[in-house]
Amino acid sequence: MWIYLLKFSACLALLLLFYKLVLEKVHIHHFKRYYLLSAFIISLSIPLITFTQYVTVTIEPTLLPTYIDQSSSNSIENKNNTTQILPIILWGIYALGVFIFALKFLGNLKSLIKNIKSNPKLKSGRIHHVLLQELIAPHTFFSYIFFNKKNYEAHKIPQEVFWHEETHARQKHSLDILLLELIQIVFWYHPLVYWAKHLAKLNHEFLADQAVLKRGASVPNYQKMVLAFSSSDSYPNAVTPPLANAIHYSSIKKRIVIMKTQTSKKAIWLRSLLLLPLIALLLYGFSSTKILKKVVTPETIKSSIQKDSLIGASENMMQEYRNYIDNLGKSDNIIIKQTEYNRIEAIYELMTDKQQASVTDYRDIVKLPNLNISKTKSNKPSETEFDSWKDNKKFAIWIDGKHVPNTTLGHYSTADIIHFTSSFVYNNARSEKFPQPYQNRLYTKNGFKEAYTQYDINKYIELSNQYEKEIMLFNKKEQQDNSELRILRIKLDQLYRNFSKDELEKYDLLPPLPVPDEINNKIKFGQNTSNQDIRILINNKGQLLLNSHKVKIEDLKSHLQKYNQGLTKEQREQSVRAVISVEKETPNNIIKQVDAILMDYGVVTIDIKGPTPSPNQVGATKSKLQEYNTLAKKYNAQPQESRVIPLKDLKTLENIYGSMTDDQKEQAEPFPECPTVPQTPKTPERTIKPNQTIPPPPPPYAVPNKEKHSKVLLEAFEKFDKKANTYGKATEAFTKKGEGTLVNLQTLYEETMVLYNSYVELAIKEDLMKPTPSSGTSKRDGAVEPPKAKDDNIPSPTLKSSANQKQELTKEPSIYHGNLYNLPQLPPQPHPNPVQYIKELAEKGATFYIGPHQYKTAEAIELVRKSKNASIDVSDYPVVKLGGC
Repeated sequence: MWIYLLKFSACLALLLLFYKLVLEKVHIHHFKRYYLLSAFIISLSIPLITFTQYVTVTIEPTLLPTYIDQSSSNSIENKNNTTQILPIILWGIYALGVFIFALKFLGNLKSLIKNIKSNPKLKSGRIHHVLLQELIAPHTFFSYIFFNKKNYEAHKIPQEVFWHEETHARQKHSLDILLLELIQIVFWYHPLVYWAKHLAKLNHEFLADQAVLKRGASVPNYQKMVLAFSSSDSYPNAVTPPLANAIHYSSIKKRIVIMKTQTSKKAIWLRSLLLLPLIALLLYGFSSTKILKKVVTPETIKSSIQKDSLIGASENMMQEYRNYIDNLGKSDNIIIKQTEYNRIEAIYELMTDKQQASVTDYRDIVKLPNLNISKTKSNKPSETEFDSWKDNKKFAIWIDGKHVPNTTLGHYSTADIIHFTSSFVYNNARSEKFPQPYQNRLYTKNGFKEAYTQYDINKYIELSNQYEKEIMLFNKKEQQDNSELRILRIKLDQLYRNFSKDELEKYDLLPPLPVPDEINNKIKFGQNTSNQDIRILINNKGQLLLNSHKVKIEDLKSHLQKYNQGLTKEQREQSVRAVISVEKETPNNIIKQVDAILMDYGVVTIDIKGPTPSPNQVGATKSKLQEYNTLAKKYNAQPQESRVIPLKDLKTLENIYGSMTDDQKEQAEPFPECPTVPQTPKTPERTIKPNQTIPPPPPPYAVPNKEKHSKVLLEAFEKFDKKANTYGKATEAFTKKGEGTLVNLQTLYEETMVLYNSYVELAIKEDLMKPTPSSGTSKRDGAVEPPKAKDDNIPSPTLKSSANQKQELTKEPSIYHGNLYNLPQLPPQPHPNPVQYIKELAEKGATFYIGPHQYKTAEAIELVRKSKNASIDVSDYPVVKLGGC
């Protein structure tokens, strides 16, 4: 806004200065009249002009290491209070000025109209003479000329005065005055506006003087008359309305000089031509230049973007984009939602060059960084930081995306948290639920992997599934507008182009399907004919979409021949992949037919996505199977007693083996086992320890009455009751069905007790409940602590292994309601001695695996003792994965 005002002021100042120095004394008064009015239009317009320059940029798939923590929305931080208040004060002053000047303008206009209506008028052609009692100098407003009645009737007004004022009326100089007055209301604070208004009024006098002299008036006599009307003796204390033109206007000396001078036509032309370089200078100096990048993308997505750049964004997209940009410009404090920003980014990329040039580039207003969250490096907390987070008045805590009470941190250590982010929340952004000034998001190893390491991969897979579903719905309904599909496709393209070759191979990612044809059939069938993967969607009615095109199953074979025409069948079997996506209840016979046709066509793999499996479905890809067999064969060739499998290779074997189908596992190399160890005497089964108790139900409580008790108490009860029901259902599911974990139950119990204590405290204040010290009432605030579990000597089941743990529990469900049970606790801190650490884990109920094979505790201890680079992975505790055997 300030930049625009400065540019406007500079343009207007240069135009007025040019008028003053070059044009004012030139006898082209009609041209100068329109020049002065145009000066405002030119000054207002030039800062808005934008010249577009196009630059071609080639983008290759890259990985950007930059990272900024991303939550549900990215916000531009609030400015300080001074910055927020200053614009309000300035706008208030401006509005007050507009109001005052508008009132003044309306008052002057009302005064003129009143004089016209309440005084006698004499008509002379189209001109009306208004006779006033007051001693006034003659002046004009549109076709009304105001005279003093006494002088008018006594014929003391010279003929030249009538000619002068009639010129103002005929040439409608009042229109200019009104326009300038309105501009002055808007720009009341701008000194150049007052100068321009003065120059315009003076030029009106030049025009009127010129007209009088052309009618035959003597120059010396007319000059004497103008001087006479301008003297204070002729019209003492006479006031002319600001909206009128008067013969006694100031700058008499300049008017007399202009009357005497004459300008040659040559001088007029030369001075007028100087306007051209002036306008060119203003355009060059005060317009804007926007550089648009023409992006050249890799071949995998180049064709689709080029097609969309020809089609362009729809009118609905353009309107959505304009509305978004307008809303961004309405506030200094902008909150940018990532989802909305990504959608606008996609719409802008869909636009043609002409459409982009017609709108404001969203990046000129706010530019979010191009994030690659998957490359985020871990950020581990220090012991001091971790301990400070237990303060629930200062910190709100989330672990792996789930909000938890601060007390839950007692179940974790700094070794469990491999990444965290912390954000400060301003006072006006805090809620009743989260009043803390800081919000911290903590991630364990698995949570970090899900939220960051595989973020873009998971997002791409999620968007791809959504895109395929939308394609099916689009073709079912036979819609004509594929705008939403085009936006989704652009989003997928943006993600896909950033994946590395290794990521594409590791996660078997395919480029997104083409957007289905519109009614005008803008995209030709089989347009991309070289090295293109095959994507087939089958709905629950057995209808097929081949790369987004409707195809009958009997025509599938012939249509497949339109793709990859430059490849032989043998080459297709080495490079072309096929993916079949199906819906629920898709006919299995159709899937088998499609599968057989694809095998006949020749593809390296066929992946089937969806709820209906195929007998020919391939789990691991051909390349992955080859990699697994190579590694397995290498280590199976080593004697088992001296076999050593590095951790990296062991994880590769586990990942590929886990993705195989049963048939693939039977045909593949056996999974290499680690060295066997001598049998050791069976250790006695362990009994339950006292500290392994299931959290009890909340203590007794009274139910409030809606008519008797406060709204605050009722709301507190409702929150507690809702959480207690959730906890009860989770406990029942755990004890009867074996669902859930001890950690989850403990977390739910602590959340329930926090709400319970808050409710009890309010209930005591309203005499609904009484403090019960014997039951665990706190002496400080009356809050009820959870009662300790009682040992009633009911025998507990023996914990044998994590595999049969929950099965054992469900055999005797009656002993788990408030009594002892035997689920393992969280693993202790890693021990510097690996063997000792294995023993501690075993005592806590852990089971040990290397690859798919389970090992007894004694065997695990012996393997770790012999290994030089043993690794112990407790991320899936109580399942412990060993490596480096």
